[in-house]
Formats: sequence, structure tokens, C-alpha cells
Amino acid sequence: RPFADGALQVLVVGAGNSVGREGAPRLMSGAVAARLARWLGLEAGTTTLLVAAAAGAGLAAMYDVPLGGTAFAVEITMAAGTRRRGMRLALPVSLIATAVSWLHSHGRPTFDIAVGGPTATILTALAAAPALMVLGAGARRLWDWFKAHRVPNTWALPAGIGAAGLLTGAASLWLPVLPGNGRDALEAALLSPATP
Repeated sequence: RPFADGALQVLVVGAGNSVGREGAPRLMSGAVAARLARWLGLEAGTTTLLVAAAAGAGLAAMYDVPLGGTAFAVEITMAAGTRRRGMRLALPVSLIATAVSWLHSHGRPTFDIAVGGPTATILTALAAAPALMVLGAGARRLWDWFKAHRVPNTWALPAGIGAAGLLTGAASLWLPVLPGNGRDALEAALLSPATP
């Protein structure tokens, strides 16, 4: 089922819906980890940590962010009492996944943006950090609200996803950077010349 779900996500992203390109690798790597843990006869607690670490590795591989994959595994998928032990597993797994992804990406960054050198990049990141933390806290609350008000698993869900794909496809006739997971739109915004 996770592989079928991952394939469906690839089709949904290909249709232009913005659901994130890391969803399918997270699901599939977690499914492989679960099957491997079952094959090795690992205990339930270790299996849970391995599946969470593998899901984080899927995110890490897609965006070249081993620390981001580790944070996802520890903060989102692991239970509170297992996080310290889980981090010791999630970090090396995410590092390995990122290194393996370099076989395809050759270590190129997801976004290649010149801000003015390493010092300017670090200073910009430090200056933006407080605002980004506030936005992150707001996003977390919004995500909790969305989880509490989920669309029920009825016929309306596939119809809604199809309708969103149709609307996105139609809008992309006028906005060609719209489809996908936002990467093209963000790159276009960051690389476009400033207007007065």
C-alpha cells in the first residue's frame, strides 16, 4: 500500500498539485524499512525507530538536508520517549541517504542562488531566523488545525484532488511556473530582477 500511495503522489505532483516531492520517498523508504525489520525479526520498538529514521532519510535525500531529515524523523514521526535514542539512528541514516542521493545530484544544491558570498548568506540567515521561527510556529498551529479538520475518506477526496489538478493545469496556461511543488515558482521569484 505505501508503494501504491507513493506512485499516486508522483502522479499527483506530475499533474501539477503541490503536495511536495518528498512524500513518496518518505513512504517508500519507511515501507522498505518495515519490511526489512520484519525480515530481520526486530522488536516492535526498534522497528518503529527504523521506520521513522527511514522516512526522515527519504526527505533528506530529496532535498540534500540530512539535519532536516533527522529533525523530521525525531520531531514528527517519533514518540516523545524515544527521541534521544532515535536521533542516534536517524542522523546517520539521513547522512547516508543524502550521500547516496549525491550519486544523482552530484551534490548540487536544490536552489542555486547567489546572495553575495558565504558571509552574506550566513548574516542573511541569522537576520531572518527570528521571523522564520514565528512563521514556523504559526505553520505548526495551522497544520494542527488542518489535521483536526481533515477531509473524510469518501469519494469526495479523489474528486477534490482531481479538481485541484484540473484547476492548477488550467491556471498554468497563464502561469507556467505554477505546477509542481513550488520549486520553479520560488526560483523564478528569487532570480527575477527587482522592480521599483
